[in-house]
Amino acid sequence: MKPPPVLARAQTLTDVMLRVEIGRLPPALAEVSEYHLGWREAGGSLPRPDGGGKGVCLALPILSAEAAGAEAVTGIPGAVALELVHIFTHMHDDIMDGDAWRRHRQSVWKVFGIGSAILTGDALLVLAVRVLAAAPGAGPRTIEGFADACLDLAAGQALDLAYEELPLESIGLDAYVAMAGGKTGALYGCALSIGAELAGAPASTVTALRQAGHELGLVAQMVDDINGTWGDPAITGKPVLNDLIRRKKTLPVLAAIRAKDSVRFRFVELWRADEGAASTAQAMLATLKDADARAFCDAQAEHHYRQALAHLEGVDMTAPVRAEIGDLARFIRHRQG
Repeated sequence: MKPPPVLARAQTLTDVMLRVEIGRLPPALAEVSEYHLGWREAGGSLPRPDGGGKGVCLALPILSAEAAGAEAVTGIPGAVALELVHIFTHMHDDIMDGDAWRRHRQSVWKVFGIGSAILTGDALLVLAVRVLAAAPGAGPRTIEGFADACLDLAAGQALDLAYEELPLESIGLDAYVAMAGGKTGALYGCALSIGAELAGAPASTVTALRQAGHELGLVAQMVDDINGTWGDPAITGKPVLNDLIRRKKTLPVLAAIRAKDSVRFRFVELWRADEGAASTAQAMLATLKDADARAFCDAQAEHHYRQALAHLEGVDMTAPVRAEIGDLARFIRHRQG
C-alpha cells in the first residue's frame, strides 16, 4: 500500500529537531543512532537516500495535536520524543530477539556490538524525556502519561520474553494481546494522544485518542506477524520465513495451535523438528494454510482496526484531520513491509 502523505509531512516537520537532538548525544552514540535512522552507513557519513523506517511514530503525534484543534507544530516535541523511544525499543528488541537484520541491512548490535546498542538505547530514552520535559504545554500529566507508556513498553517486552518460554500448546490469544498491547499498543497509544496532551485538550479527547492508538498498535503488531510469515523479503527486509525458522510464537503460530487436532499435531511435530531448517519452515507454512491461519490473523487485525476507528468516532475533529488519521490507520492495517 502506498504510504499516506502525512508520513512525508511529519518527517519534514520533525527532521530538524530530530537531527538536533541526536546531535546532542556523545559522538559514538550519535553515530549508532544515525546508522539506525538511515542517515549514514557504518563507518561513514554517506547519506542513505531511502532513509530509515516508515515514520508512523512521527506522524501520530502531529495528527494528535491537529485532532485537538492545535497547529501541527504543537505535536513536534511529542513526535520527536516518541521517535527516540521507538528507536530505543528497536535497538534493544533486536538484541533480545536475536534479529540480525532490520530494513534490509544489519541491525545496530550486529554492526556496533551489543554494548553500544544497549548504551545508545538507554541514552535515547533519557534524551526523549528531556525533549518532552522542555516542550511548551508539557505539564505533569503529560510527563506521567509518557512515563507510564514507557513502563508499559518494558512490561510488554517482559511478557514477550515470558511468552517465548511457554510450551507451544499453552499459548493463547489473551496472552498474545496482553503482550502486544504492552509493547506496540503502549507506544502507539502514547503517540496518538501526546499531541493532544501538549495542546491542552480535554481528558476525554486524550483518552479516546490513546485508546484508538492502542488498538492501532495491536494492528501493527499483528500485521508485522503476518508479514513475517507471508511477506516478501524484498519488502520486509528480513530473510524469508525468518519467524518460522527461528520458532517465534507469532499470531500465525497461535492460529495453528487453535486449529483442528490433525493440523495442530502436524504443526507441533514440525515445530519440534530441525530448528533452523528452511525445509521444515516451508512444511510449517503449508500446515498454516491448512489451519486457515492467514484468515484468522486478518480477522484479528481487522477487529482491532475497527475498534480503533470506533474510538476515533468519539473525537470532535475537522474532516481533513479525520481523513488523514483514517489514511494512516489504513496504511498500518494494510502495509506489506
